[in-house]
Amino acid sequence: MKPVSLRLVLIVPFVLQTAAVVALTGLLSWRNGQAAVNNVAAQLRREVSARVEQELDEHLYLPHRVNQLNAAALSNEQIQITQPESLKRQFLQQLRIFPLLTGNYLATLSGEHFAARRLMNGQLVVAQRSAATGWATERYLTLKPGQRDRLEARFPDFEPRDRPWYRAAIAAGRPAWSPIYLDFSTEELAITAVEPIYDRQGQLSGVLGSDLFFACLNRYLRQIEVGERGVVFVIERNGQLISTSTVDAVTHERSGRVQRRMATASGQPLIRATAQYLRSQFPDLNALQTPQQLDFFTADGEHHFLQVTPFRDDFGLDWLIVVALPEADFMGQITINARQTALLCLGALGLSSVFSVLVARRVSRSLNTLAIASRDLAAASQAEDLPERSPTAVELPGIIELRSLATSFNQMAQHLHQAWCAIARLAMRSRTP
Repeated sequence: MKPVSLRLVLIVPFVLQTAAVVALTGLLSWRNGQAAVNNVAAQLRREVSARVEQELDEHLYLPHRVNQLNAAALSNEQIQITQPESLKRQFLQQLRIFPLLTGNYLATLSGEHFAARRLMNGQLVVAQRSAATGWATERYLTLKPGQRDRLEARFPDFEPRDRPWYRAAIAAGRPAWSPIYLDFSTEELAITAVEPIYDRQGQLSGVLGSDLFFACLNRYLRQIEVGERGVVFVIERNGQLISTSTVDAVTHERSGRVQRRMATASGQPLIRATAQYLRSQFPDLNALQTPQQLDFFTADGEHHFLQVTPFRDDFGLDWLIVVALPEADFMGQITINARQTALLCLGALGLSSVFSVLVARRVSRSLNTLAIASRDLAAASQAEDLPERSPTAVELPGIIELRSLATSFNQMAQHLHQAWCAIARLAMRSRTP
């Protein structure tokens, strides 16, 4: 076996052990950091989904409640279909009370339509379609008391009985939701809570409707903090966008017509990538019946956290709330901590290496001194003329074990010197006649 230096024997194992401890510490720190990120991301996804679900409940409860109030007022004859002005005052007052409401109205079987509406700029208007308006819908700005309302717009082609909300009420025969549609005048995405009304003989007399524009939900979603680049969006089961936390439009123009946009074709990269991943995992989105937490990678290799939560109500809505969070939004502090841990570990490794070198040097220096003294002692024992002077004592080192070894060596050297001197004296007496 090839001999090795004591310095290597002392340094290498110590450095290797320290390096192993440092590496293990760094690995555990990184893994604990990732586990913490996963836990925080899971909790944030659940909290955001719950907040959006609660907001949807609050937004979507109101239109049906307003319809119930108006149906009760008609049933009790507090307002009547034959009194358009009282209808419009009722609808207008409700818009003032409920700021989330976009519009409410009544359409009759004969095609009459009485409504109040909140414009995109916040201005309130009333509208009427009847024989008195030549069966065109006339919309008036509501002015201060004592001032006559001013005609703001006229829509000769508006037919309420052709609108999706009217057909949905007739088809359902009970309170329901219309399909999501593009508003006639603004082309904004909207949904209507509808309720058919009946006369005392049980005959259908008209349809009540209360509108909700998704612009208000968009504003709420944009206020939710989902990391630096996270997104929240709501889609139908067919994959069409309803609302998002981004400024990207949920509609687009095609062949001169405004159409709804599929989430897989969104202009926002993360929404598009998330929707495409969902489609790859669930070709039929109806398969998502319970909340799901998933992980996926975008085309650029970035890791994302995902939660999909079904949303349903008592009137037939069946949507999906989707929350997507880039892992990098959470890893910033973890990466900084890991870098600091690595630097501290490397510093500890460097200090331990320097310390081990110094210790090894000190031990080897003391042993080298003993080795030199041993060689000198051996050389002196073989010389023809034994030294008369006592051998130089080895300096006692600070390490207890080496000090004991040096003390023993000094004693041995002294004893040998005394023995040599006795032998020399005996030899001299033997030669004397």
